[in-house]
Amino acid sequence: MKALLTRLSNRMTDLNIWFDRLSNWQFVAAAAATALGVVVAIDCVVALATGHANLLSNVFYDVAFTAAMTAFLAWKRWR
Repeated sequence: MKALLTRLSNRMTDLNIWFDRLSNWQFVAAAAATALGVVVAIDCVVALATGHANLLSNVFYDVAFTAAMTAFLAWKRWR
């Protein structure tokens, strides 16, 4: 178990180093793509668990959440 946690920690460190090396516009694009991917994955899990999906509210929420999260991450990086 300890080896698994160590490997996970090393992967997260590598990912953080990769994000730090990106230019500003690349960072924003990567942050937006990551946030959108996570939210869409959550939407899929919820749709599978409940048996239905409200596409209109999901699209609105996904766009709003992605924009807010990307703006926050960009602000946090550039402050």
